[in-house]
Amino acid sequence: MTSGLNRLEKIVKRSISLLLTTVCFSSVVHLQAADDHHSTGTNRVTLHATGLVVSSKVASDQATLSIATVEGLAEVHETTHPVLVSGLQFSVICTLTSIKRSDRSSGLETLCSLKDKFSNEIVVELQREATMGSDGHGFSKFYGVSGGKYAGINGSCEFDAQYMKNEDDLFVGAVMTCNLEDA
Repeated sequence: MTSGLNRLEKIVKRSISLLLTTVCFSSVVHLQAADDHHSTGTNRVTLHATGLVVSSKVASDQATLSIATVEGLAEVHETTHPVLVSGLQFSVICTLTSIKRSDRSSGLETLCSLKDKFSNEIVVELQREATMGSDGHGFSKFYGVSGGKYAGINGSCEFDAQYMKNEDDLFVGAVMTCNLEDA
């Protein structure tokens, strides 16, 4: 019985941490995104996302390889797109890899799957010069998966990532602003 209560307590703590991270991070970066807004000939979409990071590392004298998964949620905030409407929510699953070499800077590459409640999918590739767990700015590509509601929606994005660690877990929040075109 005690182990069941400990497990439940840990789940509740993670859920509360994730919720607080989402609220705090979204409030801060929402103001930044609003300042950066400008009109272009394409549809502009701003997504806010947050998730729990689970990572592992392999290290040698020459390099460190970090691999992680992120599971969380994303929501469309500001949009001019007719399909990706404000308030639309997605589950997010990402795989991150980072190789830090002793003789040069490291790169962080991420591939994410975003699915709406009907399992329509968007794939986002993110890249930046950084190590896993460090805040920063990066660039990404946005692909609507063929055969689904978002098929043919493609574009480029910029994002800002911010990490938060509590006593048990590491969380990441990101705001991604995309210029999208329909095929």
